[in-house]
Amino acid sequence: MVSSPLPGDLLLLIWLTLDYFLASMGFSLVISTWISSQQTAMFIVLMVFFVPSFFLTGLIDPINRESLSATLMAWALPGTHYMVIARGIFLKGSGWSDC
Repeated sequence: MVSSPLPGDLLLLIWLTLDYFLASMGFSLVISTWISSQQTAMFIVLMVFFVPSFFLTGLIDPINRESLSATLMAWALPGTHYMVIARGIFLKGSGWSDC
């Protein structure tokens, strides 16, 4: 029997990744309904969600808990929640009972 390099549950990771994608697409659809141009909608989604996700989700630096506005902005992004999920499954070996 071959051991898996993933200590957590693979099906849980797939399920929660699909949930993350749905949340991200939902935000994108809300923005695209208000904007008439596809290029402008893509630029706004890139600037509002994609770029801040690198700096506010805890991927590069920890989330600044001293600033309430930075904490609220970080927890409003789906990427912040996905970082917690991915770290739990990949590093801690979290499973369905931890959800």
